[in-house]
Amino acid sequence: MKKYSYLLFLTVLLLTQSSCENKREFCECMDIKAAFTDALELSKEEQELKAKECAWIEKEVSAVDQLQRMLDCNK
Repeated sequence: MKKYSYLLFLTVLLLTQSSCENKREFCECMDIKAAFTDALELSKEEQELKAKECAWIEKEVSAVDQLQRMLDCNK
């Protein structure tokens, strides 16, 4: 019984931590047109925030999956 309560606590903790992170949608992060306009229109702080919110992609999505998702975004 103690094992299950520990696993439940750990699961809830991980879900809460991951849901607190601000993440942008994949297509929003990988939009080529937006990358050009962001450099001109966003402040340096806004660009850094966007980079931070898009960092999950490199950590969680393989290069092959990134390419496939980019193709899906452009459909």
